[in-house]
Amino acid sequence: MRFIFLFYLLTSLSGYTQNMSKPQEKGAIFKLYDGTIAVGKLLSFNESTYKLKIITGDTLTIDPFITTKIYLPEEINLYGKGRYSYKKGLKGSFAIGVSPEHSNFDFSGSYILNSKFSFGGGFGFHNNSFSIQTVSSAHWGNIFSRTYFVNGQFFFTNRAQRIYATGKLGYSDHRETRQLPILSDGIVLEGGVGLEFSSKNKVKYFIELSQYTSNAKGALVSNDVNALSDIEFDIWFHRIVFTMGIQIGK
Repeated sequence: MRFIFLFYLLTSLSGYTQNMSKPQEKGAIFKLYDGTIAVGKLLSFNESTYKLKIITGDTLTIDPFITTKIYLPEEINLYGKGRYSYKKGLKGSFAIGVSPEHSNFDFSGSYILNSKFSFGGGFGFHNNSFSIQTVSSAHWGNIFSRTYFVNGQFFFTNRAQRIYATGKLGYSDHRETRQLPILSDGIVLEGGVGLEFSSKNKVKYFIELSQYTSNAKGALVSNDVNALSDIEFDIWFHRIVFTMGIQIGK
């Protein structure tokens, strides 16, 4: 049922983005030392200068030695009002995910292979809460984990708001506590859909909705006076997680 919902969200977002701006043909951005930002269609390049056609129809001749940064057509998708997204190179990201009885903070680095694929890895801090009800007592636990993972993205669209599928596979280093003196490490799996927003600068925002799965095995010490003994458990966590984050390119 959850995957049906994710598929429905993806198709709905796809319809929404049909009317959004498409990338400009041979779009390029030149940032000059005097603060000027030249945006337009790259016409040609020889050994010393670039020729750029800007929105007014005029053609600029730009010496690369007076620029602080150049984004070429093979590196970015350029949209209206100077917004762009990356289609090649390195990027770093920070994300916060939330769900009932779950939260996570993830840091990752990725390589953008082309306009469709990116892959990378990272680490995060995950928190999962759970409760166990027995005949005589109730038990509650909270598992804090350091997680290490590899991840990837596949982009379905190249419009100003890009839809993508995302996946994550990793290892959870669960931290033992006084309440959880015995705790085995586990795995983490996550898959979902996301929406990336283009911008005029290096920082891009994104949102995701995903199916999160992790596991833990151990013993729980209960403070309940009615508890007859400690509780051994082997639990799989299944969460629908909403994630917000930022990514920074070169």
